[in-house]
Amino acid sequence: MHIFSKAAACAASLLVLAAGHASACEPPAQPSDQNSQPAAPAPSQPKLPAALSGLQGEWDGAVTLKHADGASSSIASMSIRSQPDGSILAAFDGFERGEPFEGLIRLRSNPRSGAVEMRSFTTALNAPAESSLDSDPASKSLSFRGTLSPAGVKPVPMQHLVRVLDNDHVVIEWALLSPDGTRSLMMSLDLSRLPQGRLSSASELMQSPVLLAAVGEPADITVSVPPTD
Repeated sequence: MHIFSKAAACAASLLVLAAGHASACEPPAQPSDQNSQPAAPAPSQPKLPAALSGLQGEWDGAVTLKHADGASSSIASMSIRSQPDGSILAAFDGFERGEPFEGLIRLRSNPRSGAVEMRSFTTALNAPAESSLDSDPASKSLSFRGTLSPAGVKPVPMQHLVRVLDNDHVVIEWALLSPDGTRSLMMSLDLSRLPQGRLSSASELMQSPVLLAAVGEPADITVSVPPTD
């Protein structure tokens, strides 16, 4: 009865105020906000440097690892593929003094800061490394500065260096950085592109749960860059 009576009252008021007056049953008009601004457009996903985007494909070559008592070299391979989220994954493998090792790199543009970030993990170094681009993105020699984080040890400054010598030849380096700026090479991959249609042995590592967890999903990556003296 209460609902019916209220509806009848509204109908009566509409008849009385039909001569152009506003109905008492209509909700009050919302005041316009003179200071309202149109919603800002969502930021666009920043693009990776062209030199990195051009690396997609299958590669093989050699790896060199530095040790306290010298260096070792072996065959190596790499598979580089773009991902639906805009990042690039690069899986690689090789041998260290006869023992196999594997690794994974994730390259991405941070949608919030726009920084180009690189995270890597390899069982050869047994430590994740994370860095952000600190050189000209238009260059074919791209320096990423960040930290290497061995288990149980304070993170140490390091550099990823990606040198695209030409469309079919790339060198990727891991190096420690001392406080005075001295660079100590830890590992280097010297790779040549395989003919189209051939897969590298590293292509099988693309879906490795252990490696994927080590380099993190894009939203999980937080790159900390040591201050420049």
